[in-house]
Amino acid sequence: MNIVSIYPAYKQGMSRSSSDNIGNLTHALKIPRNDAAALCGAKPGKRSNGWIGDSKKKVTCLKCLEKLNAIGKKIEFIYDESLDVGF
Repeated sequence: MNIVSIYPAYKQGMSRSSSDNIGNLTHALKIPRNDAAALCGAKPGKRSNGWIGDSKKKVTCLKCLEKLNAIGKKIEFIYDESLDVGF
């Protein structure tokens, strides 16, 4: 069985309003890059500073979780302290 490495990350930067929870979603990335798209297709917008890797957070995006369940391979979450900063 193949192993898929996943990096939990959230978007850094502005949200639409102070009560907006969209910035609190933690997504699943296959590649740790600022311009990478999450499994759900989310990308940092023009007001964002890219992705922030966070080893303390769990993936909370429902679309990413659905994609993870559909992969059918062993998933390895990368919890590396070096990812706790912008990629």
